Amino acid sequence: MAFLNEMYATLVKSLPQIITALVVFAVGMAVAHLINKIVEKALNRGRVDRTLSSFFKPIIRITLYVVVAIIALSTAGVPTATLLTAFGAVGLAVSLAVKDSLSNMAGGILLLASKPFVVGDAVEVKGATGVVQKISILYTQINTFDNREVFIPNGQISADEIINISAEKNRRLDLVFDISYSDDPERAKSIISKLVDGHELALKEPAPLIRVCELGESSVKIACNVWVEGPNLLALKFDLLEGVKRAFDREGISIPFPQLDVHLDPSQPGGEAKPF
Repeated sequence: MAFLNEMYATLVKSLPQIITALVVFAVGMAVAHLINKIVEKALNRGRVDRTLSSFFKPIIRITLYVVVAIIALSTAGVPTATLLTAFGAVGLAVSLAVKDSLSNMAGGILLLASKPFVVGDAVEVKGATGVVQKISILYTQINTFDNREVFIPNGQISADEIINISAEKNRRLDLVFDISYSDDPERAKSIISKLVDGHELALKEPAPLIRVCELGESSVKIACNVWVEGPNLLALKFDLLEGVKRAFDREGISIPFPQLDVHLDPSQPGGEAKPF
């Protein structure tokens, strides 16, 4: 009976604090709900990536609710220092257990915020070349040009070199053609120039550059630099390679290839062959 009386007396004594804590909790939840709505509208108006926005919204909401709960408990006289210490220890243990996932998450936030590429871009990253299909918080999905799905952790992407192939509208196609030293470079350049000028996919500006770029060991190398719209690069490349080969054959210009001369040394037993 004495125990019940003591509990009743403690409850009566603490009743003002409990009521105050409940009021603080109710007002705090209302304020948190209002702040959450304001933040949500700000994210939508700020054109923040949908994936990034959907990631931050629940984190902000939960953080606000936790803060309100801690303030209410503190108002009620509950010691929150121990509770915060426990939360900190649990958070540290969880972060150590999922450090790789946290690294990928940080990489995903960085990619979504900085936008080195977006869905639909053709990219080259971590040895994979293809079109970006999806950017999530943890992984980025790339479909290669031979239609394979590649999922790359965002932590690796953000720490590696990223090549955005489709970032610019126009790209430069660089080709090198080899001709024999016995052939006339000016004639070969004229043939290549006519093929480039007559191709509908080759851009006139910037002007194509066709010049001798190197005197190799067995051939004269002619560089052909042509600007083209990104989606047409491969088509122009294949057309020029095929066209130059046919034109060189038709005009009697030879395309050298590596050769090995073998001489027989009669002084060696069995006439052993030696390459020179």
